[in-house]
Amino acid sequence: MNEIEKPDYSYAWKNNYAWEWYKYGLQKKDDEIIKFMFHWIAFNWLYSKYSGRTRGQIEKFVDSNYSALSKFDAFSSPAIKIFMDKNVIDILHGNANESDYWAIVNGRGKERIKCLLCTILCVRNNLFHGSKSLHNPRDIELVKASSVILEGYLREVLLDIDPSLIVAEHNLKVHFQAESK
Repeated sequence: MNEIEKPDYSYAWKNNYAWEWYKYGLQKKDDEIIKFMFHWIAFNWLYSKYSGRTRGQIEKFVDSNYSALSKFDAFSSPAIKIFMDKNVIDILHGNANESDYWAIVNGRGKERIKCLLCTILCVRNNLFHGSKSLHNPRDIELVKASSVILEGYLREVLLDIDPSLIVAEHNLKVHFQAESK
């Protein structure tokens, strides 16, 4: 398969795996950490269709979904600030990836999105492997910001895969608004 070619999502789309986890995450609007975890499951399903190690899979995912991803401007979102202020330490490898940090701060286009999503992967790894604490305000803010950004990217990619989801997403928002009243 060509690296920028989109994989066939038809099998899972029949079962709506990514959409199912995305929707479930939206239902957890009062808990950004849980929401992030469910949205990561949806994202993992989408990028895992590419070959290679996780970072390479995410980079290939960005290459083949760039037009959809670029519809969400994460770099204008207030959530981006925490990623711009200070590098994220990768506890699994014991280092800070300076090149990802500077690409987020100064980069453009695909490379910037790749580095941001790989930094969010680092936040995910730190959370899932026990190096994020509910008592550390920066840890909580990193997960919350990651949740906001991941949700925005997922929404655009899922709508690109199946535009009929626009109606489903609208109905879901209406349902949640009615539920909260």
